[in-house]
Amino acid sequence: MILLWLFLLPNLASAQNASTYFHKGKQMNFKKDYSNALAAFNQALALDPNHVKALYERGVLRLYYLYEPELALADLELVYQKDPSVSKTIFYDLANAQSSLGLKEIAIENFNKSLERLPRFICAANNRGICQSDLGKYEEALQDFELALKKDSKEHKKHIYINRADVFAALGEWDNAKKDFENSLAIDPYNPYVFKNRAYWEMKRQEFGAAMNDLTIALNLQVTLKDKTKPDLFNNRGFLYFLSGNYQKAIEDDDSLQSCKKKDYQILYDYRKFAESALNKKQADPFSCFVWDEFVGNTNYLFQATINRKTKITHQLGGIFYCKDLPANIDPSILVDGKPFSCKWKKMALNQLEGFTTIALQSDLYPLKGKHSYQLALGLSVSQLVFINQEKN
Repeated sequence: MILLWLFLLPNLASAQNASTYFHKGKQMNFKKDYSNALAAFNQALALDPNHVKALYERGVLRLYYLYEPELALADLELVYQKDPSVSKTIFYDLANAQSSLGLKEIAIENFNKSLERLPRFICAANNRGICQSDLGKYEEALQDFELALKKDSKEHKKHIYINRADVFAALGEWDNAKKDFENSLAIDPYNPYVFKNRAYWEMKRQEFGAAMNDLTIALNLQVTLKDKTKPDLFNNRGFLYFLSGNYQKAIEDDDSLQSCKKKDYQILYDYRKFAESALNKKQADPFSCFVWDEFVGNTNYLFQATINRKTKITHQLGGIFYCKDLPANIDPSILVDGKPFSCKWKKMALNQLEGFTTIALQSDLYPLKGKHSYQLALGLSVSQLVFINQEKN
């Protein structure tokens, strides 16, 4: 009997120590001392690998506070295997981790399970709506946001309105989108995400003045923004400065972008070398540039794009041409690898803005297989090179 007690004593001590570290981790988490909270949970699990509560808390910490979705998902999946009853929101947490990693379809399934278990947990409906929207299932997304708006708190509604506004904008219902942006501001006039998201759609609609105003407001409220959102704001506003001819301001915004803590951001508009060239007067017409619009989607670059596409494109190639002086009665043409290429063009819209002109165009050109350079020409003004690398069928 004494030998049995001596054998069990170390295991009991480890379990007690693991529990101590678990509670310490909870306290550190409450104090927002996330690094020490993680260390405490790690120590608890080192002493007791089967401490499911510590594993769950570490997964939640990694997901919502340390922004490590891959590690969070690994923890949460292990929790579900060991004891799915450890938390009523386990399906919700799993879904959020999966959504963060782009696993939208699987995330929707877990949001469904979360709502089955907790019908009043409307956050799941809102986040499911975001997944539906990301998948292009806009009607389903609107239904989820409508459900969330009926039952959720006022604090959450200010974000739900933004989500629904994005869906309305994607559907082309701009008036409804603007109403929802205003509905969010009515709850919180200092919500920077309203200005950030609204500016995105204003840029797509070529409402550049309104977009500039919203981006500036969002940046003035940047103290409440996560670092990962700042690069997009600086990059977008810098691009608008570039288009308006304020090259120094464009470069300053690019400097601010480069100084952001998050270094793995994607530069959507790579305008810096052209702004510097314009300042140095090395380029006759710095406004000559071409944007492939509605073609490479969210990976759209100002001067370079890559497409991997195994099936034939089902819609026409379009773009926006920016030029300082619009030549009269001259139709655009395209150069492929520096040589003229025959295709039809249609001018969809023309906007005269201060200092430059924008022309929305549509063409029947399909990019050729393999890697080629494309340039748009309008009179003597020729765009910078756009490289498209299309995967062979």
